[in-house]
Amino acid sequence: MEWLANGDFSSLRLRDLSFEDVVLEDVRVMALELFRVMELKRRVEEEIAAVVPRDHVIFTVPGIGPLTGAMILARVGDVKRFPSLVSLLLIVVWILLL
Repeated sequence: MEWLANGDFSSLRLRDLSFEDVVLEDVRVMALELFRVMELKRRVEEEIAAVVPRDHVIFTVPGIGPLTGAMILARVGDVKRFPSLVSLLLIVVWILLL
């Protein structure tokens, strides 16, 4: 992918397919944008991990990872206000289906 962002299209033989330079430049720009978005995603995931402690009770639910846990906590708030795990899970399912 990095070679696309650098404009090296020789390994794909794109030039042999008679693509115009404008199309090849678009591919290069889209590859650069993909790298930018991937880096932004990585930084957001790091920020979320810093905000939600790994020992939070939400992570006792099987299958709940950092991103899903943060999304649930952002919508639910304090999970201790639920009388049981079942009532919390009902809300979580409702949130995830929205």
